[in-house]
Amino acid sequence: DRHGAGAFYNPPITPGYSAPEVPGLAPDARSDVFSWGAVLYTMLAGYAWAWETDVAKCVELDAYLDPDLKQILRTAVAADPDTRYPSMKDCYTNLAAYAESVWPGRFRVESWPEPL
Repeated sequence: DRHGAGAFYNPPITPGYSAPEVPGLAPDARSDVFSWGAVLYTMLAGYAWAWETDVAKCVELDAYLDPDLKQILRTAVAADPDTRYPSMKDCYTNLAAYAESVWPGRFRVESWPEPL
């Protein structure tokens, strides 16, 4: 709700996991996408990346990521919020399509749940 109002409320940040624009601008859905991308990359690559450089550089240099998954992560953690997925719904759609391409029939793609 706070994101949707566009009001700046000085949110707490976690270095490496908070969108670069958050300290100076009100976060929005794209900020959530960035954080999700950083968490997903941590789950895939481990935490050590956070000690070295920013997540976007790590994703770009990661030779072990599948190219399609790398593109999803690259878009999610882009430094410029205008080049990120505009919402988690868009991110989910791309990740679900990727999962279905990797494991056909094993990933049940449901429609995006409506808020309560």
